Amino acid sequence: MFAAGPRSAGAVRRIRINEDFPVQASKCGIALSWDQAQDGSRMVDLDLQGVVFNTAGKVVDAVYYNNMKALGRGLTHSGDETSGQKEGYDEAIWATLAALQPEVSLIVFVVACYRGGRIADAINGKVHILQDRQEVADFTLSDFGGQAAIIGSLRRVGSTWAFRVAACPVSHGQHFIDILEPSIGGLVREFIPSAPKKLKAAFAMDKGAVVDLPMSSSLHSTFAGLGWDVTMGEVDLDVSAVMLDSNCRELDCVFFGNVEAKGITHSGDNVTGKGAGDDEVITLDLVSIPAQVDQVMFIINIYSLGKDFSQVASPYCRLVSLDGDEFCRYELKEAGKEQALVMARLFREPGDLRWGFQAMGIPCPGRTYKDSLPYILQQARARPRQSAAADASRPPVPVMSRTPTVGFANALSLLEPVPLRCEAILMESAPVESVCSNGCTTM
Repeated sequence: MFAAGPRSAGAVRRIRINEDFPVQASKCGIALSWDQAQDGSRMVDLDLQGVVFNTAGKVVDAVYYNNMKALGRGLTHSGDETSGQKEGYDEAIWATLAALQPEVSLIVFVVACYRGGRIADAINGKVHILQDRQEVADFTLSDFGGQAAIIGSLRRVGSTWAFRVAACPVSHGQHFIDILEPSIGGLVREFIPSAPKKLKAAFAMDKGAVVDLPMSSSLHSTFAGLGWDVTMGEVDLDVSAVMLDSNCRELDCVFFGNVEAKGITHSGDNVTGKGAGDDEVITLDLVSIPAQVDQVMFIINIYSLGKDFSQVASPYCRLVSLDGDEFCRYELKEAGKEQALVMARLFREPGDLRWGFQAMGIPCPGRTYKDSLPYILQQARARPRQSAAADASRPPVPVMSRTPTVGFANALSLLEPVPLRCEAILMESAPVESVCSNGCTTM
């Protein structure tokens, strides 16, 4: 993991928009720095994010404040800095180039202002390019008038890599998910003409990984589909969605005996697990879920006596849009030998503008959700970002069914209870307003 250090005092080159900067090192870092006003009058929180695309131009992974490792350990994020008060670089993303799979073709870097106005409101905002920890180039963010911006890309050029500065500010958006189309998609299609005409995020998740959903103002509803196969006779499994408040107190639950609560509906009981597709589905009207619901815990219980998850194959949980597009999927190869599995959770992100989804995969006892409730509450107390940060700071812990995938990977090894909780913009000679090839303009 990259630790922020002093900014380079050596010769640093100022690079221009759309200039290819060859990477001549085994590791390439993109770092972000900014300062706060000494009187505290301008509290700006910037976030650095990296989105990974394969040779077909499809999203395969990403790193950002909620998911700090991707592509195994080929791409890492230093962690979230919310104030700009840290000495040196505030946030950084490192790419270990030899560790990137051959199908990885492009990494697009985004800066978003989570709080405090626009990117340009950050004092002394700057992006730094590093090679093997040596700063070699930089550019300023003073002319980025939007709330978010594509600030550059790292792309494979034959057997080498090159970084290209972009300047594509977007007026609104706090996350790369918010500007996937047309902004990021337009840039990707410049480099990969065969890329999809409309980018869709579809992530394969590992245990503990977090995916941030689009803003609830645009994603009103979603389906949580859960499924499994049985390997030794009929097994009756039940899915429950337990609604908790911010103090991890149960507010309500939908399950086979109570199929509807405000904002959440259960499809009904599937007692055999036979057939293709989802076995049970939870429909979530995200804007109608009561404000006091802070998270929704998804659990699968085996009601059949004498049965456990060693007799259940490939349990999974996925989120699907109303149009049928799969947004993310978490599948376990092994699920332990208990009667229950805390599968995943949906949680409100800070600011209440969107929900997040975390893959969990925690075995526990219990034939019904009530039996398992103490274990559910224990896991609910481990807040996603706190747990991910704690996991990133310690050596990997061996966990069941850890499999390397190209997906939102490895944010957590083990959940533990913790307290709740474009053209011509950057250079001095640039015009105040300009337009990039994707149609993005300065503000």
